[in-house]
Amino acid sequence: MRIRIRFTKRGPVRYVGHLDFMRCFQKGIKKSGLPALYSAGFSPHMLMSFAAPLAIGEETLGDYVDVDFAFRDPYPLSEQEAYRLHDMGLVNEDLPLPPSSAEFLKTLGEAMPEGVEVTDACRVGLIKGSKAMALVRYADYDLLYAPEPDSASKPFEDALSAVDFMNSSTELMIRKKTKKSVRDVDIRPMIVSFSGEKDPSGALRFSLRCASGSSENLKPATVMEVFCEKAGIAFDPYALFVTRRELLNEEMKTLAELGMPF
Repeated sequence: MRIRIRFTKRGPVRYVGHLDFMRCFQKGIKKSGLPALYSAGFSPHMLMSFAAPLAIGEETLGDYVDVDFAFRDPYPLSEQEAYRLHDMGLVNEDLPLPPSSAEFLKTLGEAMPEGVEVTDACRVGLIKGSKAMALVRYADYDLLYAPEPDSASKPFEDALSAVDFMNSSTELMIRKKTKKSVRDVDIRPMIVSFSGEKDPSGALRFSLRCASGSSENLKPATVMEVFCEKAGIAFDPYALFVTRRELLNEEMKTLAELGMPF
């Protein structure tokens, strides 16, 4: 049975890189005693797949990981799902029933490190293309930009007009560098929505929905860099605090909405 787990990652743990965080999550599952499934071969690994890597220093309120567990699937299996389970050497009827989702979350949550909280769990199918990583198309972000006062060449109230300019623009070109080439890319089609306001503390807060996933992926820092360029503000990457709020599929549904309760 494949279970999609929604989790948060906040505080100092946000400085843990993706590969190390994967190992951290695996250790949490092992500590919980929940029967995760492993691949066959000389180097077996836990059958898990994260929806989208998170950049170092960024927090998340809604990220996902799919993990295969040795639980009986309470839903009728399709022919393809039954075949995939058989390929693992398992028969659905021979497996133990899963705990309730509340019990599952409680057991797993107690084994997670400080700063990581599991907030939801649902059953997803075993068919090809159903993994969270393959479904992600968009992401919602909360951005806080708080540079030193002398780094801005104009008042923030005037700078916010650049948000309207970006939303009304038909193209927003950037120079993208890769290991092999340098090319111009239009990021405007990758921005679904972008809004901003001045925080009572004097900083700027933004809400961003943009492309995220394997086909197209736009970094929040890139959007902020373009904003600062249009607003006439010196961009300071160290003054930007990013929180990923949610991951969505092509139909703008959260990945949790695509699962079923257990």
